[in-house]
Amino acid sequence: MIASLFVNGEQGAWFDPTDLNTLFQDAAGTTPVTAIGQPVGLIRDKSGNNNHASQAVAKARPVLQQDDGGRFYLAFDGVDDFLATPTIDLSATDKATVLAGLRKLSDAAVKCPLQFESAASSGGAFAWLYPPIAGSELFEASVRGSSLAYGRMAAGAAPRSDVFAVLYDIGQEALTDEIVLRQNGLQKPFSASTGTAGTGNFAAQELYVGANRLGAANFSGHVYGLILRGAQATDQEMSMVENYLGQNFNPFTMWRRRGRR
Repeated sequence: MIASLFVNGEQGAWFDPTDLNTLFQDAAGTTPVTAIGQPVGLIRDKSGNNNHASQAVAKARPVLQQDDGGRFYLAFDGVDDFLATPTIDLSATDKATVLAGLRKLSDAAVKCPLQFESAASSGGAFAWLYPPIAGSELFEASVRGSSLAYGRMAAGAAPRSDVFAVLYDIGQEALTDEIVLRQNGLQKPFSASTGTAGTGNFAAQELYVGANRLGAANFSGHVYGLILRGAQATDQEMSMVENYLGQNFNPFTMWRRRGRR
């Protein structure tokens, strides 16, 4: 189970919109979400770390929706919706694993599904851009140790649904070892920045879901689940989480059933 990723005290967060018991309409967590179409002002972290994500501004809250397959997701409007956690302390490690089930609805502008950063150009941060260039079909994962590095891969045109996974390991000699990109269970080649992420650990930062730390580059799409772990996952752990998240998407579900590992 997903909870096993955190049994040894690993820092991070697990957000699961399919579990309505973790969703509340207000940021204080006093009014439960009980039906689709209701705003989500708070989603509770299921990792055991209490890194809950919330949004105090009513108009900037994503909305709980349900797809044709009966799976729940958070719908982000691409205008002002986002959620943010309190500070998550990953300063004891230079490794992280991030996985998410995403459906993007547009490639027209630069969008940021998630960012782990509290201040501009701070070390020990990472971000995803999807797409990183307006009008492109690219997916980008960046990381900053003592310097900034990123990997970009072709991911396909909107609208589409995917399970993305990124393994980060700051301080490796080659960028392809610092960043590993996976899409729907398969490791993908990518074009890279000219340098590596340098050295250092991750830091104590806030995690933003659906936008960057400024509440901008708002994601236009759906989030079916998100996991951040302050450690690098094994191949078996990656497959477990990808299969779990992939239940949300018909294309990935078909891929799983064909057994293409």
